[in-house]
Amino acid sequence: MTVTKAKIAEHLVEHFHLDYPESYRFVSVFFETLGDALVENHQLKLAHLGSFHVIAKGKRPGRNPKTGELYEISARNAVSFTVSATLKKKMNQAN
Repeated sequence: MTVTKAKIAEHLVEHFHLDYPESYRFVSVFFETLGDALVENHQLKLAHLGSFHVIAKGKRPGRNPKTGELYEISARNAVSFTVSATLKKKMNQAN
């Protein structure tokens, strides 16, 4: 199952009896805040879920798979996720 902002908003409507537009706006602002925190601090920790952190990737050689032509992949930032021990334990108990 894919969890979308719309599904999270619907869940809030069901459990907290909010109207849908307000719930969707809340979810949007929540994720925007998380993204901003990650950009500013390069690390985001969510209890019982895990932590996100920015890693710097250096430039490296690449190859076009169709033509075989070599080119350089530029340096960039990427986001990495590490699952919390609590969630890892919960996931392994479900199996």
